[in-house]
Amino acid sequence: NASRDTGVPARLIKAIVEQETQFWPERSRPNVYDEFGLAQLNELGADVSLRWNQDLYKRVCSAIFVDCPEYYASLSTFSQAMVRGALLQLVDSNCPTCQYGLDLNKAEESIYILADSLKANAYQTGYIFTERGLQSSYEDMWRFTVLSYHAGYNCLEYGVATSSLYQEPITWPNVSRHIYCEGASEYVDSVWQKLAAFDQFHPPAVESNAKIYFPTQTPMPTATANPGLVNGGIHVI
Repeated sequence: NASRDTGVPARLIKAIVEQETQFWPERSRPNVYDEFGLAQLNELGADVSLRWNQDLYKRVCSAIFVDCPEYYASLSTFSQAMVRGALLQLVDSNCPTCQYGLDLNKAEESIYILADSLKANAYQTGYIFTERGLQSSYEDMWRFTVLSYHAGYNCLEYGVATSSLYQEPITWPNVSRHIYCEGASEYVDSVWQKLAAFDQFHPPAVESNAKIYFPTQTPMPTATANPGLVNGGIHVI
């Protein structure tokens, strides 16, 4: 649903969640990075999302202020901080009074915000390429978007500018060699490994002439008193 709303590929959204939290939305590093939610959004990421995604900014700002200017950048420094905080609260699913300590409805809704954040970084990436009159492939543009999401504007801009200076084709292998941000290119490559791994889980097509066996319904045995049996449950982790 988030993919249909934003145009961000669904499997890319899923790969980012797997990369960041392995699908567990607990805020596990609050004292180090202040990262929140399934995609570990922090204040810098919130700032980019609000600057580049007008729809997201208007939704969040109007929820806390009566009168919002047209652009996030037009807000005072204090008001910008308030809007960033409101956005992070929307993705923070920690809930001490909830089962497992998590608000799962909030975690689910945060997927839409992740998609909007990736869309904002796609706009930021597009701006860098437009300003320099550059082009790249569809898949590499998403790689650059993920780099922007993880490492920020300067990291992406420097890699693209350096590759352009050397008159190289603007491809991920070329640009990634010039990225100075520690661990940034490895992060993008790791996300793409997860994208490729999703194909392993597609069930194989059944040949048209193959015989398919279905389980048959069999009567359940009559229950008898047995002190060795207790009521139980299965927890799938």
